[in-house]
Amino acid sequence: MEGTAPTQDQREQRVIATEILIGQLRATQIDDLRDLDHGQVAIRDGSKNLPEWLAARADIGLETARSVVRTMRRLQDHPHVESALQVGKITFDRAEALSRLPDDDGLHPAKGRRFGEEAGLDQGASG
Repeated sequence: MEGTAPTQDQREQRVIATEILIGQLRATQIDDLRDLDHGQVAIRDGSKNLPEWLAARADIGLETARSVVRTMRRLQDHPHVESALQVGKITFDRAEALSRLPDDDGLHPAKGRRFGEEAGLDQGASG
């Protein structure tokens, strides 16, 4: 049927699916940035640091670039969160928030639950 507008539910589902896709694309970006960071591409390119290089190259705001780079670095200590982001179980914003939580003993400090449990993450999957 030509001219049929999407329903409210369809629009809501599309908004959610788009955010998951954005997260998966950020996960790909993070993976590439990790390699670029290891090769010190930002310094060789004349930038002061990786966030400034990313902001200039990807044409994004400096705060967004800082957020991506900080999250990239923190996710190295939380591979289960990164895996969940890659497969679309969580959004980038959720991954960013979860990556800030301490994980030295595997317990969520405030709730006494396994880290990531509230987001449905399986820590054993990526160990």
